[in-house]
Amino acid sequence: MCHLRIETTPEIRVGGLSVWIRRRQFPGATEYYDANWLIVDIACEVSGAVVRLDNEPCLMTTELAGWRDRCADLLAGATTIAELPAMEPYLSVVIERRGTGDAKTTASRPWRVGIWAKVRVSSDNVTQFHEFQFPLDESDVERVTNELSAALDRYPVHGAPPRRE
Repeated sequence: MCHLRIETTPEIRVGGLSVWIRRRQFPGATEYYDANWLIVDIACEVSGAVVRLDNEPCLMTTELAGWRDRCADLLAGATTIAELPAMEPYLSVVIERRGTGDAKTTASRPWRVGIWAKVRVSSDNVTQFHEFQFPLDESDVERVTNELSAALDRYPVHGAPPRRE
């Protein structure tokens, strides 16, 4: 049963997706992977459909940092895709700039232009996935980038990745 606490403002919002960061999974850890896992609550809602994930260690600070950097690159025009590179399969987010124009105001085939977020979320990654798409504009991507920076100020990346030989 899901007991999502919605009394607080989510740290990250993209269209109908909300992410609340609750704490680090292993607060005293010093090893790179253990030290960077976050316990999160996730809710994605659109047109009455709601998918929730409560109290799961399914995002890493390093993933949020990479996504923030990709969102900044998208805003700067250096890329057309800003993807959350989540290791765990519970959440996938891709923000994509498609063609030219504004997805929120283009009446004819709006899904072909502008900035769109595709969110895939699952509370049970073995039996179900739910996919949502949201039109965005540059101010939404800028807000997400700022929210990711604020979350990383609160939960900074600890350590460096292990060297591969």
